[in-house]
Amino acid sequence: MSRQDIERWEARYRQRTPVDLQPDPWLVRHASSIPPGTALDVACGLGQNAIWLAQQGHRVVAVDGSYTALRHGYARARAEGLGHRLLFVQADLEHFGLRPHTFDLIVVMRFLLRPLVSELITALRPGGHLLYATYTVHRLRRHPHFNPDYLLAPGELRELFTDLEVLFYEEEGEWARLVARK
Repeated sequence: MSRQDIERWEARYRQRTPVDLQPDPWLVRHASSIPPGTALDVACGLGQNAIWLAQQGHRVVAVDGSYTALRHGYARARAEGLGHRLLFVQADLEHFGLRPHTFDLIVVMRFLLRPLVSELITALRPGGHLLYATYTVHRLRRHPHFNPDYLLAPGELRELFTDLEVLFYEEEGEWARLVARK
């Protein structure tokens, strides 16, 4: 992400007070049956998905570029007694290196950085799962000023992860969603 993108998200999170944030329902539906392990939440924002994963027994590394968002997530995790299960990391994801075979589960929600794809695949342990859901170009219909660099072309999400076994894939409206296993 560019410094400008990170600053934009910082400003957004400074203006927004998190209130009773819930995990993404799609994530809950598809991750509920995955056994606890070491998880990575990429571009975790305020941490609601990472916190839910920790509640399910995962040890979670939650990464985002916004210090403000991470601070909110960490405060909530501590308040819920989960601080020991979560590591919140501020990083520019364009320059964040992932170690090979580190994670049993990787979650990416509402974020697209194509150069990170090969690192995500490499960072999964054999048998590990990837849950990925983000916007397609159809988002431009309702949000014409959205940066198209962060939008998937039709069928692109599946194409990005051909090295993995696809267990579930859908494109619906402005969303593309994938569950895959290494």
